Amino acid sequence: MLVYIPPIRNDYVRPYDQTEYSTFKYEVETISAVYGAHYVDLENLIPNNYWGKKQSTTTGDDLELDFMHFQGQGHQVL
Repeated sequence: MLVYIPPIRNDYVRPYDQTEYSTFKYEVETISAVYGAHYVDLENLIPNNYWGKKQSTTTGDDLELDFMHFQGQGHQVL
């Protein structure tokens, strides 16, 4: 069993509470060890220039940073 933390952009402030995110990662790693799963943290695997933008989730028309989806080059890295 492989349990992993997925890649995420790291060149901007992330849309998570950092304390909660760090706690989540620690808990995932701990639970993985208890059950003998292989844990891997891939959060910094994809270079920042391989991440994309998405349609606005606000009232503006400008594109927003996408913290979850990367471009084709990112998929090649993964």
